[in-house]
Amino acid sequence: MIWISVALGGALGALGRFAIAQQVKGVAGTLVANGVGCLLMGCLVGFLSTRAPVSEAVRPFLLTGVLGALTTYSTFSLETLQLWQSGRALMAVAYAMGTLLLSLLACALGLWMTRSI
Repeated sequence: MIWISVALGGALGALGRFAIAQQVKGVAGTLVANGVGCLLMGCLVGFLSTRAPVSEAVRPFLLTGVLGALTTYSTFSLETLQLWQSGRALMAVAYAMGTLLLSLLACALGLWMTRSI
């Protein structure tokens, strides 16, 4: 049952990622997807661990499935390498650092928000 839960969540997360890519083009779309996914990861972990007991299938559905497919580090890695290989080294470094910082800050913000309500 958990495997099916993760697969269904992954389908939803992939659709969310695709929707973001349609609205926000290029590396900015990946950055937005990673930031939103990390914010939601922090919120969900904070909420599920302190306020909402859920079944064994819900956590993997949300965290591994939905958010695992929504946050796109494989796409991020490819885009960073493509920027680098196209001679845009400064942009590649800025994008990598920006993604890392935004993701960490968004996850921390999500945890803080759910723990303080």
